[in-house]
This record gives sequence, structure tokens and C-alpha cells, in this order.
Amino acid sequence: MCLGNTNRAAIIYQQVINMVSDFFFPNMGGVEEHIFNLSQCLISRGHKVIVLTHSYGLRVGIRYMTNGLKVIILL
Repeated sequence: MCLGNTNRAAIIYQQVINMVSDFFFPNMGGVEEHIFNLSQCLISRGHKVIVLTHSYGLRVGIRYMTNGLKVIILL
């Protein structure tokens, strides 16, 4: 749940926010879920969010999730 004004017109400056996490989708836990939810709230406020994480097996590259959340998976 996002608190506050989520109207895109209220944004004066769009920020590009990078979040770094040891684990992220598909390995979801409490921290990963919090990062995902926070990212969705920031996106709803007009910001661009990128999550940077490490690979799971052969899964590397760039993935796009809900609302354009960009996830970069490094080797």
C-alpha cells in the first residue's frame, strides 16, 4: 500500500532510483517483497526504479516486471 499523493502530476522531479539486493524474484522473502512493494509505490509516484541483483543459475540479463520495474540480473 502506498501512502500519500500518488498523482503523477504532483511530481516535480522524476528520480531514477537503483535498489541493490542479494536476492530478488524468483527467490522472494521479506526483504525482497519489501523492495518490490517500495518500488511499486515509487513508480506510482512517477519515479523510475531499477533493481540490481545477482543471477540464479543461468538467469541473467534485464527483466521487466509490473508497472515497468526494471530488474538487472548480473552473473
